[in-house]
Amino acid sequence: MARAQSQSRPLPAGTTATAKRPIRYDEWVASKEAAAALQISEKTLRNWRSARRIAFRLVGRQALFHPDDLNRVGSVLAPSEEFAQTDR
Repeated sequence: MARAQSQSRPLPAGTTATAKRPIRYDEWVASKEAAAALQISEKTLRNWRSARRIAFRLVGRQALFHPDDLNRVGSVLAPSEEFAQTDR
């Protein structure tokens, strides 16, 4: 029985078969910079990665973080205006 060949178009240069659009890793941040931006230790960041508390992507053996995800986590960590203005 002969197999039917698919009529797919060739992919644009620089993309993979599974990607919907190319990912620009030049925007992404390495662990050291991400920890500094969040003002936490690299160990805490690793714990958050393993607990899936922060989104990341592995490229080889390096974990990269998107700035939008760092901003999202940072806004949760930042003290609110209400607490910053109260007198104790």
